[in-house]
Amino acid sequence: MRRYLYSAIVFTLLCPNSSRAQITTPAIASGGILNAASLAAETGNTAAPGSLISIFGRNLAASAASANAVPLPLNLGGTVVQIGNTFAPLLFVSPTQINAQVPLEVLPNNSVPVTVFVNGRASAPAALQVKVTAPGIFTTAGTGVGAAQAIHPDGTLVTADSPAPPGEEISITVTGLGLTITSSTSSPLATGQAGNGQTVLNVPSVTIGGTAATVTSASAAPGQVGQYVIKAIVPSIFSGDQPMVVSAAGSSSQATVTVRVGQPPPPGSIGGGGFGGGQPPAISVGGVVNATSLVAAPNNTVAPGALISIFGNNLAATTAAASETPLPRDISGTSVLIGDRSAPLLLVSPTQINAQVPFETPVGVPVNVVVVVNGSASQAEPVLVDAASPAVIALSGKGTGAARVLHADLSPVSNDSPSVAGEEVLIVATGLGATLASGSLPALAAGETGAGQPAVVSPAVTIGGKPARVFSAMAIGGVGQYQVRVTVPDIPAGDQPVVITVGDKTSQPGATLRVGFPAAVRTTFSQMRIDGTLNVVYKIDSITALQPDPADPTKTKELPVIFSYQVPCRIDIAGTTGPTYSALFNCQNYTNPLDIIGIVAWMKSGNYANNLLQFSQLDDHPGVDNHFYLESRVTPFLKFVTAQSVISSAAQSINFTDLSQGTPVIGTFQITLKLENAIIGGVITGTITSVQ
Repeated sequence: MRRYLYSAIVFTLLCPNSSRAQITTPAIASGGILNAASLAAETGNTAAPGSLISIFGRNLAASAASANAVPLPLNLGGTVVQIGNTFAPLLFVSPTQINAQVPLEVLPNNSVPVTVFVNGRASAPAALQVKVTAPGIFTTAGTGVGAAQAIHPDGTLVTADSPAPPGEEISITVTGLGLTITSSTSSPLATGQAGNGQTVLNVPSVTIGGTAATVTSASAAPGQVGQYVIKAIVPSIFSGDQPMVVSAAGSSSQATVTVRVGQPPPPGSIGGGGFGGGQPPAISVGGVVNATSLVAAPNNTVAPGALISIFGNNLAATTAAASETPLPRDISGTSVLIGDRSAPLLLVSPTQINAQVPFETPVGVPVNVVVVVNGSASQAEPVLVDAASPAVIALSGKGTGAARVLHADLSPVSNDSPSVAGEEVLIVATGLGATLASGSLPALAAGETGAGQPAVVSPAVTIGGKPARVFSAMAIGGVGQYQVRVTVPDIPAGDQPVVITVGDKTSQPGATLRVGFPAAVRTTFSQMRIDGTLNVVYKIDSITALQPDPADPTKTKELPVIFSYQVPCRIDIAGTTGPTYSALFNCQNYTNPLDIIGIVAWMKSGNYANNLLQFSQLDDHPGVDNHFYLESRVTPFLKFVTAQSVISSAAQSINFTDLSQGTPVIGTFQITLKLENAIIGGVITGTITSVQ
C-alpha cells in the first residue's frame, strides 16, 4: 500500500461552518475576441503579435480589476489568459470583458487557441487567427467608429472645431502593427512592456478620403503597451469628415473611422517635396542591414543578390511596394544606387526601403549606397560587398525564432509538423551570392524570381551543432531567396539552432528548427517526473480578516481573504498505455514559517492520448492521504490563519509538445475540499526532468 507521509505539522480546522463557494466556469462568446481599438466594427477573432484585444463572454473574472503598473501582470484578480502556449499580459478584467495584449512571441500566419482561466477553471478554447498585422484605429468615442484619435503637432486633438488642414502632419494612435525593429537607440520591445519609440517592422500606409497620405514614421507609442503612433501628412483633399484607412503587410483596418479635414492654408505656406518641407533623403549611419535578420553585418557587409533594408528619413514621398517581377528600379520617384548600379526595389517608404543588391556588384571592394527621391540624393553610406552574407529567414521577421523550413512536399515545418532526424528539408535563406547557369536555365539576374539556379558556392549547414548533409542550394521561391536542401542529423527533439556558413561568413544566431521524434519512437511512457510551479489564486469563505469595506473605503469589515501563491510542485507519473496512469501531485512550500502551503493528491486511472494526460479520479484507497494545508500570516492585517482539509475530488490535465527530457509542459489542476466544498485551482507550468 502506497502512503505519503505529510509534514509533521499540527493541523487546525478553522471555522468549518460557512456558506458554499459559488464557482462558475468562464466562457468566451462566439466571435468574441476583437481588436481593442475597433471593437465590434472589426471581424472577430483576428489579431497580430503585440495587438491589444478585447475578449467578451461570461464569468471571465470574479470581479472587475485593472492593471496599475508595467510590465502588465499575467494574473489579474485570479484571471489568466493563455494564447497558444504563452500567457497574455492583462490590462483589465471583469465578468464580461477582458482587455489583454497578444504576446509578441506568438507566431503570425497561424491559428492558436485562447483559453481563459478563472481561479483555475478553464473556458473552452476559442480559435484566434494571428496575422502579421491587424491594424485598428483608436477613436475618441472608444467605440471603434467615428472620429479617430488624431493629434495636431502641438499635442491637441483633431476635432470638428480644430480640423487638420492639408499639409499638416498628424499623429494617429493604432494597434495591431506587429513587430518592431531594434536599433542602437531603442531597446527591444517586450511583451507587456511600454513602447519606447521602436520603429515598426512592417511600414504602414494611410489613406484619408481615399487619397494616399505620406507616412513619415510609425513606431511603438512611448509609455503605452500595445499601441503605435503613425505620423502622416494630410493630403490635398476636400474639407469635412474624411474616411481613414491604415494598411500594413496585406491587412487593413475595417472600421468606419474618420478625421476632420480643414481648409488648406494659403498657397506657398506648405513645404514642398512631399516629405516635410523639401528635406533631402538621409540614410541613417549603419542603416544598411540584412533584410532578414535586420542586424547590420560587420562593416555593413552585403552580398550580390542579397535582400537589404535601408533605414533613414525622407527616403520616399509615399509608401509603395512592387507588384510584379522583374522588380522595378524606381517606385514612386525613389531609386537606390549601389555603386554605379540601380538596385531592384521591393518596398519604399519615408523611413525604410527594401531592395536587392544587384548580382553585378563587384565583390571585395567597398561601394556607396545612395537614395535618390525625385532627383534629390542622400549622402553616401559605404558598404563592403562580399561573395556571400548568409542569413536564415525566420517566421518572426526578426531573424530569430522558428526558421522558414519546408518538408519535401513543400508543407511548412512547424510545432504541429516537426522535422525528424534523417528527413530531407528545405531551409529558406538569403545572401548566398551569385548563381550558375544550369541546363536550360540562364544565370539569375537581379530583380528576378529564381527558377532553381544553383549557388556558385555550396554552403555548409549545422543543425543543433551537428553538420547536416547538404544536397543542393538553389535560387527559388522568391526574389533574393534560396532553398538549401539538407538532411536533418541525428539530434534530440526540440528547437535546434540552424546555422549556414559560406566561406568564412555565417548566418545570424537565433534561428531554430523544430525537430520531433522519428515515427518509430513510441508516444507513451512508463515513468515520468515533472518539476515546476502551480500558480493559484483562491479564497475560502471562512478565512476572513478586517479589510477596507468596498462600499465605503473609510470603514473596515470582516471579508474573505484572497490568497495568491506560486508553489513549487513535483508530479511523479507511472503507467503503461490507456487509462492506467497514476500520479502523485505534490506542491509544498515550507521555506517561510509564516507562509506555508501544501497540497498532496494521489491520482489514478489517468489517460494519455494525443499529447494530453488527464486525471479525474483521486486514489482514495485506505492509507492514502490527500490533503490541503494552509498556514499564513495575512498581511497587512497581521492575522494568523490556519486551515486544513481532506481533498474530496481532483482533476488534472497536462499538455505535452513531446516526451523528451527538458521539454516544457503546461496544464491545469483543480481540487475540491471537504472544508466548505471550496474549490481551488491553478495553472501548472514545468519541465520534464526525467522520462522512461
